[in-house]
Amino acid sequence: MKNYKIKSKLALALIATSLIASGCSNALTNSSSTSTTATSTSSITDKYSDKDLDPSWDESTATKITFSGDSITVSGDGTQEENGNLIIKSGGTYVLSGTLDSGQIIVEASDTDKVQIVLNNASITNKDSIPLNIKTADKVFLTLADNTTNKIVDSSSAVVSNSSTDSSNTSSVSNASTSTENSESAETNSANSAENNSSTTNETDSPDAAIYSKCDLTINGNGSLTVNSNNNEGIKSKDELVITGGNIKVDSKGDALTGKDSIAIKGGSFDLNSNKDGIKSSNSTDSSKGWISIDGGTFKISAANDGIEAETILEINDGDFDITTGDGGETVSTQSQQNSLGGGRQNGMRPDMNQQNGNPQSNSEFGNRGNMKNFSTNAENSDSSESIKGLKSGTDLVVNSGSITINAEEDALHSNKDININGGTLSVKAGDDGIHSEDTLNITNDAKVDILNSYEGIESKVINIKGGTTSVVSSDDGINGTSGSSDVQGIRGSGESAQDGVSVNISGGSLTVNAQGDGLDSNADINITGGKTIVYGPSNGGNGSLDYTGTAKITKGTFVAIGTADMYQGFDDSSSQNTVTFGFNSTQSENQTLTLVDSNNNIITSFKAQKSYQALLISSDKLKEGETYTLYSGGTVSENSSKNTSDKDSSTDSSLNTSGSLSGGEKVTQFTLSEKNTVVNI
Repeated sequence: MKNYKIKSKLALALIATSLIASGCSNALTNSSSTSTTATSTSSITDKYSDKDLDPSWDESTATKITFSGDSITVSGDGTQEENGNLIIKSGGTYVLSGTLDSGQIIVEASDTDKVQIVLNNASITNKDSIPLNIKTADKVFLTLADNTTNKIVDSSSAVVSNSSTDSSNTSSVSNASTSTENSESAETNSANSAENNSSTTNETDSPDAAIYSKCDLTINGNGSLTVNSNNNEGIKSKDELVITGGNIKVDSKGDALTGKDSIAIKGGSFDLNSNKDGIKSSNSTDSSKGWISIDGGTFKISAANDGIEAETILEINDGDFDITTGDGGETVSTQSQQNSLGGGRQNGMRPDMNQQNGNPQSNSEFGNRGNMKNFSTNAENSDSSESIKGLKSGTDLVVNSGSITINAEEDALHSNKDININGGTLSVKAGDDGIHSEDTLNITNDAKVDILNSYEGIESKVINIKGGTTSVVSSDDGINGTSGSSDVQGIRGSGESAQDGVSVNISGGSLTVNAQGDGLDSNADINITGGKTIVYGPSNGGNGSLDYTGTAKITKGTFVAIGTADMYQGFDDSSSQNTVTFGFNSTQSENQTLTLVDSNNNIITSFKAQKSYQALLISSDKLKEGETYTLYSGGTVSENSSKNTSDKDSSTDSSLNTSGSLSGGEKVTQFTLSEKNTVVNI
């Protein structure tokens, strides 16, 4: 078994663990980001050996095995036969072809032997047990020969068994040349003995997959493989599972692909249908294991539970993914499944539209608070609940590249620690949270994140949006910064204190939020230091475009928020960038183009309102005290304007222009910016 290392651009946080009794020394270090500046781009290295990537074999030395009904014909050495089952006893290459109606391929080689099994138009069915049972070897390579179609099937009556085959009285099958695997240098292996010390809850040492291996298993080659597991899991390794190629289709009653210690996928085409998880690594007793790393491939996953689940790190470096879990995310949950506060701050109320400084009024001016939200139920901690998420990790979830489409009954992306989206394109629908991390969420570089519908769009203790293009549609809060540490009924203005360590931070990129609840909600602070943000908040009372219990500061960037005037909160007076808030005496209709220009007709910002509204907040570094500005409705923006947020095919169909000039339009109001937080009544 190879040694793995995790590299990170952060200072590495060493995970001290006791290695399993095998003497195997897989070293995995996991970086964590709890500040507003650090971003993990950790990657798992040394995942693939030369032989993993090379599916070739020596035809002249390989043992040839031909199936026909219930008969097995062997040309070569290294095998035995027992009761219609083929037993591979030594290292080498074995080429399988033909149809075995009811039998089993068993590997019982030395724990220093490497075995290559080539499927060359082979079809293997076992009516009573599992078709391919790899008991002992150093490593097994399952090669899918080019331009071949292969099939592994267990029946609905197939059962698992702990019994081992007694081969002491078996007869040796046929002669030919001895086959030896020379393509890969010897790797010492002590993982097999370790397995007994690393079992995971609810797992069994019994063979429980159509293709089952107790040692490292690699699938390579360019042929096709169909696995129908009618009573078990699909493909399972109790150690490492590596896949570097092939056209693989799995229909399974259990998990489709399992690598208990780790899964590394370099390429291939996957069609996975599972009554449990699609892809899973489950070692929970050794924190250096239980990871999944995907470097390429095309994936169509339909899972009753999680699409891809890693006990520790889940890392996606490339690939095309189409993942559906449970009943999908078309129907959004009416109540959050996570512990999260929906609070506001006591002085976060509608601005006095007769005062130009926008200071809050008395509590009697709060307006309609709407219905209280009960977040006391945490389904994640319920023993009876099943997880039905798209991508799920026990520690870090990292997306560096790839095209990812998720339709999840619960969270689309979920991490019990950090999520780092450093690139790629994500388009998700979620019945609960679009993206949920327990600690820190980072969106950076050129990542494109489109949350088409969700209960809460993005939720984490610390949220850092540093780059990319992010669009969120939610039936409750769009962006929610919370520690999830309290089981209280949250209501804006209830006087709750800020939660330690919670913050929502926007320093770059572009963000569009369309929320029926709060637009940006932090149970502590909101910090805007760059980027371009437009928030379509609620049209009715009880929530606000901004909702925070600490402070909200803006020092740089373009920020627009529209929504109800009830429960209004603006930026703190300690902000260094100027802000203007427009309060309308009646609700304004949606689909208006609103443009703010300076005295020279230069655009400060222009956008099309996606919702009805009564309050409009604009903050820009172009706003200067003492200067005169005009707000227009309608008109035409010049072609050289810079588009900010989502592309035209985005779920919000919106763009935020921050340059160019305006022709035409109806003047709404003209004003002079008199102070840092200016309020204009219309």
